[in-house]
Order: sequence, then C-alpha cells, then structure tokens
Amino acid sequence: MKIFKFLTTEFLNTLSFVSLGFHLSGTVTEPATTSEPAMTYKVAISFDRCKITSVTCGCGNKDIFYCAHVVALSLYRIRKPDQVKLRLPISETLFQMNRDQLQKFIQYLITAHHTEVLPTAQKLADEILSSNSEINQVNGAPDPTAGASIDDENCWHLDEEQVKEQVKLFLSQGCYYGSGKQLNSMFAKVREMLRMRDSNGARMLTLITEQFMADPRLTLWRQQGTSMTDKCRQLWDELGALWVCIILNPHCKLEEKSSWLQQLQKWSDLDVCPLEDGNYGHELPNITNALPQNASHNPEHVPTACARVDALHSHGYPKEALRLTVAIINTLRLQQQRQLEIYKHQKKELLQRGTTAITNLEGWVGHPLDPIGCLFLTLTEACRLNDDSYLEVSDMNESRPPVYQHVPMAAGCPNSSESYLSLALEVALMGLGQQRVMPEGLYAQDKVCRNEEQLLSRLQELQLDDGLVQTLQKQCLLLLEGGPFSGLGEVIHRESVPMHTFAKYLFSALLPHDPDLSYKLALRAMRLPVLENSTSTGDTSHPQHMVSMVPSRYPRWFTLGHLESQQCELASTMLTAAKGKRR
Repeated sequence: MKIFKFLTTEFLNTLSFVSLGFHLSGTVTEPATTSEPAMTYKVAISFDRCKITSVTCGCGNKDIFYCAHVVALSLYRIRKPDQVKLRLPISETLFQMNRDQLQKFIQYLITAHHTEVLPTAQKLADEILSSNSEINQVNGAPDPTAGASIDDENCWHLDEEQVKEQVKLFLSQGCYYGSGKQLNSMFAKVREMLRMRDSNGARMLTLITEQFMADPRLTLWRQQGTSMTDKCRQLWDELGALWVCIILNPHCKLEEKSSWLQQLQKWSDLDVCPLEDGNYGHELPNITNALPQNASHNPEHVPTACARVDALHSHGYPKEALRLTVAIINTLRLQQQRQLEIYKHQKKELLQRGTTAITNLEGWVGHPLDPIGCLFLTLTEACRLNDDSYLEVSDMNESRPPVYQHVPMAAGCPNSSESYLSLALEVALMGLGQQRVMPEGLYAQDKVCRNEEQLLSRLQELQLDDGLVQTLQKQCLLLLEGGPFSGLGEVIHRESVPMHTFAKYLFSALLPHDPDLSYKLALRAMRLPVLENSTSTGDTSHPQHMVSMVPSRYPRWFTLGHLESQQCELASTMLTAAKGKRR
C-alpha cells in the first residue's frame, strides 16, 4: 500500500520531524512516477488523550478521511518513536528563557519568516503595548502545542465543511451507483464511529442529514407529486436507522437525547421531509415509540426491541446485544406456542369456513427498522470465523462467503445447549414465515420483496450441518401447523404476502434431508390467495381479466408480476427435482 511505502526513510524526512508537546509536524515525500515528479508535503497533527484533534496537509486532500501523508506521519511516530525527539510544549520552553533569550528568539523567528509573519508580529506588538487592548484583558497566551485542559471535551478531528461538500456532491449526482456507494461508505463510517464510541458519529450524521434535507429534489418531487427514486429511498432508510441507533445509545445523556429529539422533530415538521413509509400516508404504527415504557405496560414492540439490539451492537456492546437478542427470540417462541394453542381451538371452524380475518398488519420483513436482519446479523457475527485468508481475499476485491462456526450460548441462558448460529437460522425462519398483509404503496411492497431476498441470501451462506437441519425441520413443521398466524398455515388472510420465494429456499434446503416435508411445504406455498379468491367477487363476464384483477376495495399490488414469476420459479424447481422420480 502507498501508506506503508511512505514509512521508509526514502519518503519520510526525519530531520524535519518535530514533536512539541501535543503537536507533531514533519514532511512526507511522494516518489516520482512516470507522469509526475516527486512531491513533498508539510504535515501537522495535533493530538489530545490518544485522539487526533486536528490535521493539516499541503496536499490539499478533499476527503472526509485522513490523507495518506497524515496516516504515514502518525504511523511513523507510533512505530519509530526513538527517531522522533520529544520536546516540551513551546510555552514551557519560553518560560525557561530570560529576557535577552526571548528577544533573540523572536527576532530570529521574524527574520526567518519576515515576509509571512512580519505584519502579524507588528499587529500583536501594537496590541500588547496598548493597555486597553483585548489581548491584555486575559492572563497568559494560547499555546497550540500544550494540549487541552483535562476538563475540556476531546474528540477526533472531523472536517465538517468537507463532509457537507461531499454529501452535497454525491446527492447532486442523483444517487446513482457510484455516488450511492460513496454515501453508504459514509454511513458505514458513522457506524464505525458509534462502535468506537466516538462523539463525532452523531456530529457527522447531523451534517449528513442537513444536506439530505437541503436536497432540492425533495421540493421538486413534492411539487410534482412524484415519489423519490428507490436508491434515494434506501439511503433515507439507512439515515433513519442510524438516528434510531443514536437515540437508543445506552450511554446517551438525557439532555443529549432531548436535544436530538427536538432536532429530529424540527426536520420532521418541514414540508419536504419524506414520510417513513414512503407513500405519503399515515406514520407506521409504533415506529416513533422508541422510548422506554412503564413496567406495567405490555411487552415492548418487537421491532423497537430489535432496534435496541442494533443500538447496543452499533455502540460496541456485543455481549449485551446478544443477551437481548436471546431474550427477544425466547419471547417470540412463547408467542409462537400461544398462537399454536389458539389455532388448535379454532382449527375446525376455520377449515370449514376456508377464510379468516386474522392477520398481522405489521410485517417484520420489509419493516423500516429491519428487526429480523438486526437479530440475524448480531447472532451470526458472534459465530463468524476470523480467518486471515478470508481477509486476504477480501483485500483483493474477490467475493467469498463468510465462514461461520457454532458458538455455544452463554452459561445461564434458558437454552444454553443451543448455539447462536442455530438461533440465527431459527429467527430468520420465524420472520420470513410470519403471516403479514401486503403493505400499501409501490415502494413498501418492493421493499418487502427486496428485504426477503436479502435475508434469504444470508441464509444461503450458512452451511447446513445436522444441528441446523434439525432446527430447519422443527421450524418448518411449526410454520405448517401455525394456521392463520403463519404464512404457510392452512388458512390465511387473502391479502397475505405470498411465500413462494421463501418456500423455494426451504424446498432446496430440505430436499436432501427430508423430501416429504420439502414437497409438502412447497405445495402449500404455491397458492396466491389474493387472486384465487377474487373470482367470487369479480366480474365473471370477463374471465380473461381474472388473473390480474383485484377488487378496488383492496390495496393495489404493484409487485404482482414479480410474485407470479416467483410462483412459476417455485413450480419449476419442484418439477425439476421430481423429474424421473415416482412419488
């Protein structure tokens, strides 16, 4: 890498290195190339309590991250401390001088840089000689090498103006692939700051949000009555998720939380601020209910509880995040058992009727807080194998799936014999198999499909061993027996989100281990109730319109074509697997 090339004495001029108190300066030389000559840059770094608080480099870097020259100088100071002589802050050195030495020091300094500092020196001299000047009203003088007071708040250097310019530039490019990728990398940087408990995380997100709110396209979209593009909507979703993480910071002071909530309310009150569901409809239920409730209230809203997991994980509390994740999954298991008991008492009546009004109005898959994704990521990261060869391949920009291992649950957990990996599989199956109605609006429906595909792609990274296969079989049986509470139950609400894509994964995963269960499950999932039941209420005089017709009192299904293609893929997968076999 270029940074490590700078660490050699060929590129770093050690003779010009000066470490005065909490200030480090030096020069870094870039070697000549076939097209450009060698370049030398002056670098200055201030630090305080193990944090870089300000940087200056002559390269004119226009990025929110430190340039290679700043990083090289920092690494050189860390790796070769014996080659950088440490000196006292300049104020301490001046204190040791007598009057003649001070005068000689100042005159030599002015002589060496007379064209640069002479006007400033004369101005300061005039102010010091004037008894009424502001400079004489304060005792002492500033020292940039002395560091901050112990009571002062210290934080890592962040170029706020550069952050604003970068975000504004990326948004002006229309959130296409390149700019969208850059904005996502900035979001990832915010998460990294939160994990390191760097106070700049909230500052940087505030700057990003201000530029998002100032995007002129928001006004244009509102005036024209058009919705924003999918790419922009995805960026807004990530922006909202990061603010949830910041508000739920376990170390956040009440005053900080109140100020952030006030700022969020100001942004929310602006006419151009997009609504959470993306369809200019009512706010989604319970999303704003992010503050703790009294103990006498009902159990916490599941997506909000999962947002707390994401906040703990993002702020560098992996053990606490795991404990809360296990508690949430145990709660979901109890809920699943209660729903099974309820269905057993209603099964006969529901099967005779063939329809049900029981439904989950709020689905976990496609939810703005991504509850299932948060739980799955927290559990799988605890099981991820840190393989050096994996890192080497990643550096070469080659895609390679992560490697997981079974990690036993912590002692004291209700089911300590299980592993976090089996829990990850179980909660993903619970979420994907949840019965839920199709939401309103094109973006919300598209997000349901996209989020489902993302979860399934993560599941496909798991290598199914005997333990995971048992978890898969057990959960599939529960989903088949779940009645109206499961997307794979016998009788479900007619507007339920179809299970074709999910069932295709289950069929392929189960087929080598339990063919009977795999075919039973796939055949159950082949239905598309919103079309099957429309014949009883539609206009039978036009049968050619039956396939795509949904009564007007139901929300419009914008993704119907995609769902029908997934239904065909599931059927094709079953036929291909059954070819040449007598069943």
